[in-house]
Formats: sequence, structure tokens, C-alpha cells
Amino acid sequence: MLTHDRDFLYRITEQDAAIYERVLPQESKLLDVLDAVDWSGLEAKLEKFYHPRLGQPSYPPLIMFKIEFLRYFYNLSDRQVIERCWTDLLFRYFLQIGIRTS
Repeated sequence: MLTHDRDFLYRITEQDAAIYERVLPQESKLLDVLDAVDWSGLEAKLEKFYHPRLGQPSYPPLIMFKIEFLRYFYNLSDRQVIERCWTDLLFRYFLQIGIRTS
């Protein structure tokens, strides 16, 4: 796994998990995708294109890929998908980021 200094920002805490469990729908196409895809295998492939120390600090490659997937899946503009990533709990859960991650 690619080591990012900011990786701790992109984890779901126990408190976040409890909130997600209470508020997210039981069924959703997006949740089905989250369960169906081998994200760890995809992450390993994406990490080959990133260097942990060269260039500016990056967002985790898997999160960037998932954002592009959301944009395509929901037919959103770049601006719309970013806004939804900030405000939509289902999007945040799909990205596997905490509720208060800034």
C-alpha cells in the first residue's frame, strides 16, 4: 500500500461507521458496486503510477479513481461531483472517508 502522510485523513472511524450504519440506505446501486469490486487489487495497480516522495503530496489514487467513477456513474460535472463528495454521506462512504474529513 502506498504510504501517504495524509492517509490518516482517509479512514472511517468507529464513530463514523456507527453514523453511516444509521443513516445510509440498506440498498443502493453504489453500495452494490462497493461490495462487488476488488478495490485492494485496483489500488495496487493504481499505486504503480504514483511515487510516495516525488512531486506534490497527492490524494490516495483509489479515492481519485472513485471520484471519477462517481462522476461518470451519476453523470455529474467535475464541480458537481466534488460538491457531492463534500455533502453526500453515501458518496463519502463509497470513498471510505470519514464524515468530518476536510
